[in-house]
Amino acid sequence: MWLGRDLDGPAAMMPNRGSSASRSILTSIAVVALAVADARSVRAQELSGTLRYERAGAGAAGVLVVAKRAVDGNVISRVVTSRLGRYRLAVGTDSVEVVALRIGMEPSVLARVRLRDGEQRELNAVLAEIPIRLADVRTRATARCEMRPNEGSTVAQLFVQARTALLLSRLRAQDGAVTARYEVRSARSSARGQPIGTPVVTVATDSVLQPFRSVPVDSLATIGFRTIAADGAMTYRAPDADVLTSDAFLAHYCLQLVAESSEYPAWIGVAFRPSRNRLDIIQTRGVVWLDRASSELRQIDFGYVGLEPLIARASPGGTIAYTRLDDEIWFVHEWGIRMPTVASVTRLSPFANQNNGALDYVTVTGTQTVSGAVLELRRGNALLFSVGARDSSASSSGIADDVLLRAGVANRDALTCADSAGMQATVSGVVVNSSQQPLARALVRATWVDQLRSPGGISVWRTEAREAFVHTDTTGRYLLCGLPRDRPIRITVTKAGGSEGDAGRSTIRLRRESTTATLDFPTRK
Repeated sequence: MWLGRDLDGPAAMMPNRGSSASRSILTSIAVVALAVADARSVRAQELSGTLRYERAGAGAAGVLVVAKRAVDGNVISRVVTSRLGRYRLAVGTDSVEVVALRIGMEPSVLARVRLRDGEQRELNAVLAEIPIRLADVRTRATARCEMRPNEGSTVAQLFVQARTALLLSRLRAQDGAVTARYEVRSARSSARGQPIGTPVVTVATDSVLQPFRSVPVDSLATIGFRTIAADGAMTYRAPDADVLTSDAFLAHYCLQLVAESSEYPAWIGVAFRPSRNRLDIIQTRGVVWLDRASSELRQIDFGYVGLEPLIARASPGGTIAYTRLDDEIWFVHEWGIRMPTVASVTRLSPFANQNNGALDYVTVTGTQTVSGAVLELRRGNALLFSVGARDSSASSSGIADDVLLRAGVANRDALTCADSAGMQATVSGVVVNSSQQPLARALVRATWVDQLRSPGGISVWRTEAREAFVHTDTTGRYLLCGLPRDRPIRITVTKAGGSEGDAGRSTIRLRRESTTATLDFPTRK
């Protein structure tokens, strides 16, 4: 295959902004997939209502509500419930089955209904809490290419959980948009792994929360997951939520239960691979990883099938990592793709009568890695998620820089963490009141979940809630010690004598390489 000269693979993950030339090579990754409810068309018939939890009676936020045609099971429309558990679902005049899907719980059939032309009906429900037990699943690998996700097998059960999370990541709850601030990093290295130049880092904010454009799933069946332009430039694509939830994709791929991984002992995986090899396009393969104890989607690892042997040895591929917030927002918090850079080389032929005295061949010159991470998620002025990186341009709390400086000097010795083997990372910050003055004696509480192996068997895992708390000092500063990295941590701030979280709440996820993070809280008015 002649690939031409100067064939460095273009960055396959670039922001959905700028010139049409740059947009043409965008990846199929979505940072935060929050597309509108995917009803096939706007219809006069409509179901709406409120879903509540069985025990607490509170509104069930972030539940995927699906309307399926009763006669054939085809999906008519999907929506995600709001923070209060409300939903609004467009349906036709066919008989439909309405199902509620939640991570870690058995599906709940809400009703079978048939609306008259133009009818709008209220359908409320209380969701029974029947957990799906993934912890007891055996990890013997079994392949079933003919299996569909609605079959009652272990692999199908796991994939239904993953598919629910992926669908939630690409649908928008019906009560307000979320804005993401994210960074994209591009770095090159030589064939020996030595860095080339300085990584290029871009930070942007996007109000539509889809800073990467997806390639239509139908197109992938024709062009594949890698394309080569006329000038030889290669574009690699990743299997995003739209791909992995598409029936068209699943029709050509096998699902397989993955044996326990030494790298992810608390996870269980569903591998996907092509049902047959194709010579005309490059296909994908990978593993969708779920948490054994909570059934939550954790990560997708992917690679490629059908590459040239020289390029395949460079192991191109990538990772997509997911996070769920307390109000059931699912999003991609980190992603990355590794691509080989190649070039065409011409050398003189030892046989003067062949190839006009020259030989052309392709060689791998190194790799290009494009990665990204969500730095913040906001709904209006509320900070939903952060990695704890201080914005150098301004204080996120609104408190003046000189106040922060004086607070730091005055309490440098008072706010410290004792040395301990169990300490992993720290989070610090400032809490201010509605007048932007420091709030003293506020309770700052961090809660997270640990995954622990149960003594009953190597494949049995359980979750255990953990917490750390501290009070702010007279200048409103706090320091939390012993927090885990690369895991969602819920932080709430409560005023003295107040109610839980009345001074602020957010989720922070410290990066793997971080040992410190900053999270400031402006008190709500």
